[in-house]
Amino acid sequence: MGTLPRLVRTMGFLVLACCSGVDVARSRDVAPVRPAPLVATSSSEVRALAWVRDPEGQPTTYHLDASGKVVARTRGVLLASTRGPYTWQTQKIPVLTAACPVLDEEGRETGREERQEGHATSASLVRSGGGETQTILDGDDEGPDQDPGSPLREFTHDVTLVAQVGPYLFLHMDRSMFPCAAPHGGTSSESLVWNIETGKRADLTGSLGGIAEAHARAVSTLAAKDELGLLGPRSVKLTELLPSFEAGQLRMGAQLTGPACFVCSDGRWSSYTRSTVEPIAMPGELLAQASEPVALFSRAHPELPLRGFGSL
Repeated sequence: MGTLPRLVRTMGFLVLACCSGVDVARSRDVAPVRPAPLVATSSSEVRALAWVRDPEGQPTTYHLDASGKVVARTRGVLLASTRGPYTWQTQKIPVLTAACPVLDEEGRETGREERQEGHATSASLVRSGGGETQTILDGDDEGPDQDPGSPLREFTHDVTLVAQVGPYLFLHMDRSMFPCAAPHGGTSSESLVWNIETGKRADLTGSLGGIAEAHARAVSTLAAKDELGLLGPRSVKLTELLPSFEAGQLRMGAQLTGPACFVCSDGRWSSYTRSTVEPIAMPGELLAQASEPVALFSRAHPELPLRGFGSL
């Protein structure tokens, strides 16, 4: 705190390399919308794609020329790559949960509850024009584990595309589960980074600058709220990388998470946890993705909540 931000200008983007605390807002995915052109354009004019979400969470992709001018808009999320744009698609797959036993006051089974319909979610990228699909999450593999010893009354699995920086996609997943024998349900969270160009998961943790300092700040922040004394330095872990964009500036936040009581959970990560987001230096892999058209577009349209971008 009190340290002035160091700004590094890279190809038109102002990248915030260090600053005071950053709180990165994360919007949740809505039902997938197959992109449909709103304004026709010549593809040769388009140099970059930038996508936003409106206040209701509906996504729109802007097609930008070299000057950052909008030459087309598309409903949904289109993701730029060197092989052309990909469509982000999710699909909810119905799953049936267990028929939990109904017990009387003495613990004897008197019947069974009706099975509930939950869902798992698949996530994939489909290249425009067809031909190639990258499966990031297979919904059939994300369904509940129906362990006979711990059947589930309720289950949902949801996926959010949080952000895009060039070929790097930042995803957040939540599994909400309510076991038959438990007094309440809970949520288990995961995150991953996907590289469109390689079609594989990417690990950026080895190139994070300032993570040790961010961890120290997070321990201090979370300890101030630790009423039950559950926190220790080793119990605070990096759980998610959260890029954000504002008026031509690209920032990176590191979400660090520690244990908490169930009712103390803040909803940013799994149940029984509390998290804080701390600023860190932008990894070199992401610095290299800075885009002049996107920077010009972002500064010209501060009213649009930019969530991701990539160059064509």
